[in-house]
Amino acid sequence: AGLTLRDTGIGMPKERFSEFLKRHEKGHGSHGFGLGLSIVSRICERQHWAISCSSTPDHGTEIRIHFRPAD
Repeated sequence: AGLTLRDTGIGMPKERFSEFLKRHEKGHGSHGFGLGLSIVSRICERQHWAISCSSTPDHGTEIRIHFRPAD
C-alpha cells in the first residue's frame, strides 16, 4: 500500500532528489521554505516507509510513499 502525490510544476532533476529531502533545500525560483519534502522524509524514516520520486522537466513530479506492512 502507498500514497502517490503528483504536481504539474517545473519538475526536478532526479540526481537532486536526495538533496530536496534535506531541510531548506529548494529548487531554483521556489518561493517556499524548503521544508515540505524534508518533513515527509523524516516521517517516512521514522515509520520505516520508503519514499521515491520520478520527475519530468516542465511536466511535474511524482512522489511515492510505500508503507510497510503492519506487523
